[in-house]
Amino acid sequence: MTRRQVAAVWAGAALVVACGSLASRCSCVETGGQADAAWDAAPTADGQADVDVGVWDARAQEDAAPTPDAAPVWDAGPLVDAVPGALIQLPPTGLNEMLGVGHEHPYVTYSEWRTADYDIFLFDLTTQAESPVCTEAGRQVGPRITNGWIFWSDSRDYSTPQSTAREIFGYEIASATTEQLTSDGFVKVFLAASETHFLYYTNEGMPANHGSATLVLESRLSGQKRFLCEYIYGPQGASLNGTHVAWSALDPTNNWSNRSVFLHDIAANDTRLLASTTPGNVWTTDLDGDWLVWSDDRFGNHDVFAYRISIELELRVTDEPHDQIVPRVGGNLVVFMDFRYTGGSFHDATTINDLVVHDLETSHWRKVTGWSARWAPFGQPQAGWQVFIRGTYQGASTYEVWAMNMVANLIVDASDHVIPIP
Repeated sequence: MTRRQVAAVWAGAALVVACGSLASRCSCVETGGQADAAWDAAPTADGQADVDVGVWDARAQEDAAPTPDAAPVWDAGPLVDAVPGALIQLPPTGLNEMLGVGHEHPYVTYSEWRTADYDIFLFDLTTQAESPVCTEAGRQVGPRITNGWIFWSDSRDYSTPQSTAREIFGYEIASATTEQLTSDGFVKVFLAASETHFLYYTNEGMPANHGSATLVLESRLSGQKRFLCEYIYGPQGASLNGTHVAWSALDPTNNWSNRSVFLHDIAANDTRLLASTTPGNVWTTDLDGDWLVWSDDRFGNHDVFAYRISIELELRVTDEPHDQIVPRVGGNLVVFMDFRYTGGSFHDATTINDLVVHDLETSHWRKVTGWSARWAPFGQPQAGWQVFIRGTYQGASTYEVWAMNMVANLIVDASDHVIPIP
């Protein structure tokens, strides 16, 4: 895969950025490090028992007044925050290709092509200082931060010039030390980490020349693997918290014509289809605590939905005729791309949009961005901050990276609730 092709894959993710009764036969097979040679690629006839969920329509709770702006409003020209210090532009200038951004407050990490390859950098929002994390040979891409560790996929060569292995590495911020955390020789497209598991796509168990598309959950303690969804079902938009994994995949219960949401309970080793998502298409999911969020087009355009796992309750977060996509959830806050202000659609790569934050507890929502561009949230809202990118059209995966203190900018209060429009 060429650098341009790799970048295009990450750009698409950024901007659109089992067991039991699983209906789609996204198989869940545990191994001690080797793929189950007997995996079955065919759908099963007994996979019809899905879970119906209660649907709560948030329309009555949405403000019917004219669409609100952030307060204070940004300048319509150069990107300037009205409250000093509330908006920070990180070092990436938008001229270099990037493959991934992660956020765990007060740190932001990103992979950027500055010299001969993709390297990992760390930015401290408190000191506004950048430091290199990994500048080794080979590509270091897809960084995420979990519990003070930065994790990424690394293709540095440890064996022969023909090696195509991509392993997971970790960097502990406090000690500034790096460790290689996997070593089985397969390709891993790193997605997320929890205290106990890694989530990634792999080529393990796949035919040659089919990329790396099987979704795997691996124990950080034992190296034991669960093969959650086979490549033929096209799993994508996967996310992980301490107890669950979520993803979208092709759904044979709807004639393979759409992508539905699947939710895997790690402790119970059980995966289920969320039946409400079968009429539409889902591209990305995100998990935090008891909340799962996604967008789908069951009503024509893409709307944002939230699902409270503990009580199996689904909420329709947005209900209006334009697309809202790529939701990211942190606590009770959801930030997503919103096309209502520009009248466009995410299907058009040149269409601009805004970012909106929605409070799942109060149903208040506010516009985050003060002027329209090609914005996308990266990482979850944390400690009142949101990290996001702006596409610059300087080539594949070229972004500016920004971070907003939504508390300082009077959009969110200190308790992480959206402040109603005065």
